[in-house]
Amino acid sequence: TNCGEYVVITRASLNTTEVLYLSVLTPTADFQLLTPRVDGVRYYFEHRTTHFYLLSNNNSAENFQLERVPITNTSVLWDQREELIASSSFSMLTRVELHSTFIAVFAVDYGVDAVYVIPLSDGSVPAKQTVQLNSIPNSARFGIRRVADVYPEVRFGNYDDAGLPLVAASLASPPALYRYNPLNNSVL
Repeated sequence: TNCGEYVVITRASLNTTEVLYLSVLTPTADFQLLTPRVDGVRYYFEHRTTHFYLLSNNNSAENFQLERVPITNTSVLWDQREELIASSSFSMLTRVELHSTFIAVFAVDYGVDAVYVIPLSDGSVPAKQTVQLNSIPNSARFGIRRVADVYPEVRFGNYDDAGLPLVAASLASPPALYRYNPLNNSVL
């Protein structure tokens, strides 16, 4: 996981996924199954402090939804998990990245790349913020990507950073590096 506390094995087929996880604190233990396979359900896993976070297409969420479940209760049925971002007909959630103080959710909204940030502080579920890169108008922007997706050799940010490293480009501008600060909704 991004925080380095778990080793994860993801087994996937065309229409189903299952995840096995193991705490790095107990490396000789057996891997635990997060959720048994359910035909047609795919999910991707991350971890932060007391919860596992799942990006899944559970409950016919074709464009995926973000859910969380307490680590102590991974046997909770799919319909009893806490939903953080609901599935949408116009927005496909593509990736979740957990940091020490926020969750970054990458999506495609109406065919344009988007990033949402959910600040994490007291364990409650706050509203998501849309990352705005004002120097690039939405109508001209064709991509906001993780730095690692564009420049895999560059190490620009990690789990403990307060900012989210991004690369953005448009039809009129070359790719540029940005660091989004979710605490004050600003871009550096």
